[in-house]
Amino acid sequence: MSFEKKFFPYPYSHFEGGEERKKESESNEVRGFYTAIAKVIKEGFERNLGVEKGLDFHSWRELPRLIEMLKSSSSVDISSHIFREALSDENLVRERIANFEARRMREIESTLMKKGKDPSEYALELKGKMDARMGEKAEELFLGLGMKYFEKVIILPTTRYDDVMNGFNIGGKSIGGVDFYGIDCESGKPFFAIDVGAYNLGEEQAKEKREKVFQLNCQGGARLKYGVELVHSKENFEKRKSEKRIKIEKQSGLPVFWIFLPPSVVNKCEREFKGNLNESSNVERETFFNYIFLPLIYQTGGKVEEEMIKLIEPKSEQENEKVTQFLNFIRGKYPPLSRLLPTQKIFRPEDPKANFLKNYEILNQWLLKMLQRNTDFVKEAL
Repeated sequence: MSFEKKFFPYPYSHFEGGEERKKESESNEVRGFYTAIAKVIKEGFERNLGVEKGLDFHSWRELPRLIEMLKSSSSVDISSHIFREALSDENLVRERIANFEARRMREIESTLMKKGKDPSEYALELKGKMDARMGEKAEELFLGLGMKYFEKVIILPTTRYDDVMNGFNIGGKSIGGVDFYGIDCESGKPFFAIDVGAYNLGEEQAKEKREKVFQLNCQGGARLKYGVELVHSKENFEKRKSEKRIKIEKQSGLPVFWIFLPPSVVNKCEREFKGNLNESSNVERETFFNYIFLPLIYQTGGKVEEEMIKLIEPKSEQENEKVTQFLNFIRGKYPPLSRLLPTQKIFRPEDPKANFLKNYEILNQWLLKMLQRNTDFVKEAL
């Protein structure tokens, strides 16, 4: 079986569902998936962050709601000016999203009219597409799998402000932010970011997201206005004591990855996802290593990629060529992070590339340790 078919065998299908699905229209399977995911995410936040109240996926997205909930916890430090700015920033996000949805709706209606179809007859269909939830389902699945499988790292969703507004403007084109970021359990600081999509690798949307991730890394990585840091002693953190505290801090220089979970893969996991942090199915494990962990390695490059290739143990020149072809297929025209590292040794204090370089080294060491501890699972995936 070819590498392409092994890792990306599923055809693209249209997004499904709507933002406000009625429960009676959802299957028991779908409701069970969301219940299981919500349970794992809530338990993960409580265990890893030590907050008294469990925060769900959506709590982290909406700034005022997040900060109000965090303020009610004794383990959180939040200054009053951050809350005032959060209210203003959330209004900006809502305005941007409303304008985007209105523009997209007009484009869809215009397309239908050019085909001689009456847009009013397709109102429900259009609304369903506008409110598509497959992308959100993929994001929640990624977070649930990250809670279970990432070692010594806490995965958190970014706020909608950092996802929608806090990107870069390159050549007059706005490049958006990211969906998630990872916090190093030892230092308590974020050191990488991830953008998730419900795409197959060859889809047009996937190409656009890969270009966006490449551009973000060329700018010195992702930045966050409302990033979380954990302030604690290593001893207290490892004992999971509540003395650690959460701070909202600006972050910069986070290396960015893309992760694509095709709709068929998401739907398959939907049937097999276990609602317990300490329990997982074979489908979950395969999805994590095939679609999350290995793509992280391919996009990182450097020492961790060299170590992974040793695991494959190619025995001939032909097998070596096959590995190279697969790496090129995964990366497309984009080089790994190891080839985007800044070459200068001295940086201005505010230069995000200094953080980018430091975070890349932390990232490489973390992936190496995970690779070494999960050799059998990686070989199985390869």
